[in-house]
Amino acid sequence: MDAFAGFQRDDRIQRAEITKQTTGQDVAPNDIIFSTNKPVMLTPAECQDIVTGRAVLIYIGLISYSDAFSEQFRTEFCYQYTGSDPTTWHICDVHHVIR
Repeated sequence: MDAFAGFQRDDRIQRAEITKQTTGQDVAPNDIIFSTNKPVMLTPAECQDIVTGRAVLIYIGLISYSDAFSEQFRTEFCYQYTGSDPTTWHICDVHHVIR
């Protein structure tokens, strides 16, 4: 998937900026989970295609983080959704990778 290559490029650029500015970062346990994404607006016809199974909605991303020893990790993820229950997403068979 070419989108992951773009995520990895953006991650390298942003990590270099963090290192350059010597900015510290931390995520506290049990804190609010957030993500940045591009909003997607579906037409009523597209929503109907998802409900009937004629289409699948795919959500992909890259999580980049450092541990307490400054070792960097990246986790690629992919989830897919189809059907009428918006709370049920399925893990894709590929792109669940920790590096």
